[in-house]
Formats: sequence, structure tokens, C-alpha cells
Amino acid sequence: MGRFAERLSVKVVGSTLERDASVAVALIAVQLVAAFALTWALGGTAHVPPHWFYFPILFAALRFGVIGGVTTALMAAMLAGPLVPADVVSRTPQPLSDWSVRSAFFVAIGVALPTMMRLGTSTIQETRRRSRSEDDIQRGLDRNEFVLHYQPIVSLRSGRIVGAEALLRWQHPTRGLLTPDAFIDDVERLGSVAGWVIAEAATAAARLRRDRDLHQFTVSVNVSAQNLAQPDFVAQIRTALRAAQLAPQHLCIELTETTLVDDLESIGARLQVLRSLGTRVSIDDFGTGHSTLSYVRQLPIDVIKIDQSFVRDLGPEGRSVAIVDSVAGLARDLDAVCVAEGVETEDQREALLGRGIQFGQGYLFARPGPIGELEQMLARLDTADR
Repeated sequence: MGRFAERLSVKVVGSTLERDASVAVALIAVQLVAAFALTWALGGTAHVPPHWFYFPILFAALRFGVIGGVTTALMAAMLAGPLVPADVVSRTPQPLSDWSVRSAFFVAIGVALPTMMRLGTSTIQETRRRSRSEDDIQRGLDRNEFVLHYQPIVSLRSGRIVGAEALLRWQHPTRGLLTPDAFIDDVERLGSVAGWVIAEAATAAARLRRDRDLHQFTVSVNVSAQNLAQPDFVAQIRTALRAAQLAPQHLCIELTETTLVDDLESIGARLQVLRSLGTRVSIDDFGTGHSTLSYVRQLPIDVIKIDQSFVRDLGPEGRSVAIVDSVAGLARDLDAVCVAEGVETEDQREALLGRGIQFGQGYLFARPGPIGELEQMLARLDTADR
């Protein structure tokens, strides 16, 4: 019951705040007329409390703030009166004191409500926005509007594709193709999307390995701390791998460094469980966290991905050489694969190779695209080899 009341209040207040101004004014006028008619029919405010007038005052205060609340309160006070029908018919004077007392009371309501609501309004609006967004996302899932795009991970030396990162996209019917920045927070709260992404990526990887005879091919999937915290997350991975007939070592679970640092102890334990399945674990955007490199030694890491900001600054006068060298050395110490993100130029590729980095991904090789584009790229490479 409490949850229902909360959702109802958010819906009512939210819809009031978002109401078009002209429509809101018309609704206030209708409510004032209705309140006057009901009060008059029941014998006037000398016989019934003026409760009906609270509604237009509250509505105006919510929609237009103090000015709207006070203006509507004064109009309500004039209509409420005391205005006893029998006295009006007999032209008996209406006591001015009753008018002034009721006016002061109505004005107090019109002032107090927006003042009290000021702190909670932003929260209600955000809750309503989130609720609408989650409903939209659920509809998108039901209508198969979510798709995966794949960016290949390649050998910097040979150019051969050794894997791909699966990236979630939303083909929104009105907003076009959306990247995760526009929806990922709401998606993660729903929780059900991560399982779909893993299942879809595992199926695609298994088909590519089978059809293209790609023995090394591994698909990487980004997950969040919320995903890892789901009680059935490991079961989702098992189910996806079994359905796709993909060996666990060809699925790589990626987490950002910041996610790891924020909850190192509990996430480390969950990663151990994933490793026990045989899946691989990767740190994404490495070098952007708030900890030292030493914490990585506590985690079961198979892949370390160097953040693109360091790759971008890699050059004769760049400041990232020492960081890239440190990450490459750490990966070797941990017997982990090192992948450079955001490789965009031949100079960057050559510089990375010179620092011992063997794998990379970035626009130099391909932008993220549908699975069909990845298949076409693999076909071109096969043709070139022949």
C-alpha cells in the first residue's frame, strides 16, 4: 500500500508540474467554478467547510509556485465568501471579517505549499523521469529495439581480429540510434538487460567461431557493479554459455577500473566466482581510477585495457609513455593480455608495438557496428590472406 501511494503521489505531482500552462489555467478555472457550485448547493460556507476550494489552490501552487498559489487563493476567497444563499437572496450583509479570515487562510495555503514542495519537487521530477525512462526501456526490450554493435580487437602486428567488444545500442523509434550514455543508468536499474546482452554476445561469438574457424576469438561484455550484485548473475552467464554452446574462456567480462576501486573487496570475491566458471575478466579504461597499480594484484585479471586518453597522448612528446610502460609491465607480471583502446593512427599503433603492446581496438581498424559489418571485415581479411 505504501509503495502504491508513493507511485500515485509521484504520478499526480509529476503530471501537474509538467502540465501545459494554458491547460493548467483552464483546469484551475474549472476547479474554482466547481468548488463554488458545490459549496453553494450545500448551503454556503456557513454550513459546510470550504474544502473544495483547496484543490484549485493546491494545483495552482504546484504548477505556478507562490504567485499562482496566492492569486488562486484570493480568487477562491472571493468566491467562498461566507456567501450563504439565503442571506444573498435576502440581501443580508455578509460579514467582512469572515471574508478576511478566509482570505488569509487560503493565502497561507497558497504560500506554504510551494515553499514545502521546493525541496521535494526536484526529487519527484527525477523519480517521474526515471519511471518514464524505465517504462520506455522495457517497451524497447519488448519490441527488440536494443541491438549490439561490435568493435573488433586486433593484433597490432598482423591486423588479425582476435576478438570483439560488444557494445549496447538502442535503436529508438523517435530519437534514433542511442549510445549507452543516454540510457545506461536506467538500464542497469532494471537488471534484466545484462543477461540479454551476455546471451546475445555469446551466441554471436559462437557462430563466428564456428562459421569462420576463429579459434582465438573472444567476445567482451561490459558489466556494472549492479549486474555483479544480482543473485542470479552467475546463473545467467551459465545459461547463456550453455545455450550458445560457447566455451567459458571465450567470454570476457569487463569492468571499469573505477567500479573495481569503489568496492574492491566484494567485487573481487564475485570475480573469483566468475573465474571459477572459466570466463575471463578484464579491467576497462585502466589508469583512470583513484588507486595505485598495486591493487590489481589482488584481483583475478586476464586482460588489462589501457584507457584511450593515454593512447591519444602517446608520442615523442607525449606524457603517457611512462604510464603505458607501467601498465604493459604490470600485465606481463600478472600474465595478462594488454589491450590498447582508442587506437586511431598508424603512429599510435607503431608506438604501442614499440612498448610491447600486442593488441588494440579503435577507429584505425573499425568503428563499432552491427554484427554484419564485423562479418564483412572478417571476410575481407580471409580474402586478403588467400
